[in-house]
Formats: sequence, structure tokens, C-alpha cells
Amino acid sequence: MALAALGQRVQLLRLASESLAVTGAAQFAARVSSEDQQLTRLHDSPDSVRSQGVANNVCGLEAELAVLRWAPEVVALGRTVRSEDGRTSASVDIVAGGGLWWVEVKAVAPFSLASSTWTEMRAQVVRLTACVHSYHVGGRQPAQLCVFTRGCSEEVWAGAPDVLEAAPTPRTPDPLCPGPTRAASDGCHRGQC
Repeated sequence: MALAALGQRVQLLRLASESLAVTGAAQFAARVSSEDQQLTRLHDSPDSVRSQGVANNVCGLEAELAVLRWAPEVVALGRTVRSEDGRTSASVDIVAGGGLWWVEVKAVAPFSLASSTWTEMRAQVVRLTACVHSYHVGGRQPAQLCVFTRGCSEEVWAGAPDVLEAAPTPRTPDPLCPGPTRAASDGCHRGQC
């Protein structure tokens, strides 16, 4: 990817992050700034591996921002949650629905059950499940959602029921939709775009 185009995307993220008024907005802005600094270093010393890493991180930030825009009642970005006993913690990409949705955003191309992305996502959902019992909003525990902004492979969609419960959304990427969503627990979830 051309560094100039990547730089433009980072600048758009910077502008968007300046208008965020939610807990965790400063950390989001710091992540954008970090990618901007990485781009500056890449201009001085080009490196295709580091360039791809920045591109991947920018894609992830853009995906979080896209979900942030459609999610109702966003209360936090990048919130760390802990289990009742304090031994397990997890990071929630976006807390929405007034606290009733814990959203994990995946901005990667569709992946298989054998991939490290699936292994990491599954471990994240297990950690979140251990923590969810410590949190209640209006007497209800938050629902866990995974949003696949670039689509979800049939293999993951079919192989995920033991971890994630299906929500009624399309499995193919749609530029106007945050992508297929899976709810890891009963409760609120985005069903249609």
C-alpha cells in the first residue's frame, strides 16, 4: 500500500478521533497517533513488513470507528473488564447499548478455524465470558458480539456455535454494514444493517 494513501487514512482517523466524546477516546486517539508516528518512520526508512503492520492496524482502527458509528449508546472504547475473582481480564473493543453490548471487532479477511486469528478470538471470547458475570446493567449481563467487518468464512460461521451464537446477518461484506455479527450470549445484538 502506498504510504501517501495510508497517511491520508490516518489523517481521517485523527480528525474523527478528535470529535469522539466517550470514555476511551483519548486512548483511541493515542493509537491513531502511534500509527502516524510509525508512518513518519516508514517515510525515512521504508520497510514492507512494518508498512503492512501499520496498514493492518489502520484497518482495525477504521473498523472500530465504523462500528462506533452504528452502535447505539456507546459508553466506552477499549475498556478492560475483570472477572469477579480478579484473575481474568479482557479488553472490550466497544461497550455499547448503554453497557449491554460488549463488541469485539475483527477487521481481517475471512479466516479458518486453524488460523491464529480464530485461536486468539476464541480465547478472547472465553476471557470475556469469565468476566461478564461481574457486570450488570439494569439487572442484565452484557451480550458479547463479534463483528466481522470484512466478512466471515463459512468454516468459522459453521464452527463457531460452541463459542458464538448466530445472529441473523449476511455472511458477506457489505460496505454499508459492519459485517456479520455473532452474539456470544443471549440478549441484544444487531440483526440487520
